[in-house]
Order: sequence, then C-alpha cells, then structure tokens
Amino acid sequence: MKKNLLVSLALVSLTLSLPLFAQTPPPERKPSPECKAMHEKMMEGRKARDAKLEKMLATLKTATGQKKVDVMSDILTELLTERKEMQAHMQQMMEMRKNGNGCEMMGPGHPMMDHRSGPGQDRPAPDHSEHH
Repeated sequence: MKKNLLVSLALVSLTLSLPLFAQTPPPERKPSPECKAMHEKMMEGRKARDAKLEKMLATLKTATGQKKVDVMSDILTELLTERKEMQAHMQQMMEMRKNGNGCEMMGPGHPMMDHRSGPGQDRPAPDHSEHH
C-alpha cells in the first residue's frame, strides 16, 4: 500500500510539473532593472518553495501510517496551491504586457507572442479551441 501511495504521489508531481519543462525559452533580451529585481524576487520565492517541499519529502520518507498519508496530503495541497498561484501570476503578467505595463521578456518574435505583434503579425491567432 505504501508503494502504491508513493507511486501515485510521484505520478501526480510529475504530471503537474510537465508544463514547466515544455516552455520555450524567450529570446535573449536586456531586461530593465525593475524586471531584474522582479525576477530575482520570483527566484527567491521559488527556492523557498522548493526548500519547503524538500523538507516535506524528507518527512514523508520517515513517516508511517496515518502520518505518511497526512504528509502526502500536505504535499499535494502545497503543489496545487503553487500551481494556482503560478497561473494567477502568469495571467497577471500577460494582462500587464497586454496593457503595455509589463516587462518585455516575451516580446515580438517569441513563439508565445508571434500572433499578437511583431514578426508574423499578419497571420491569424492560433486556434486554441481544442483545449479551451
């Protein structure tokens, strides 16, 4: 039973993290000092969240019985909370960029932005109806 729970947790974690690895890196740009500061703050937060998850995983490895189930539940809750926060942050960044107030890390020429401005602006926006 323990093995099944660990395998399930590993599969869920892997599934939730796959979109992170599928991202295409943006073209090289020189971000403003404000963008650099924001990026550093994001990276510090990510390191803190990673450390928290590592600590929880260490606890999971030594836990038994109901304590193990509780720790797994805590880990899943943490991962899902992080995912929601990340999606909200991404939406906020996209809105800021759309309004001209954001950092230009994903500007014209970036695969995610090609349909909005810059090179290829005369082509139609991609059809996302399959997954929306």
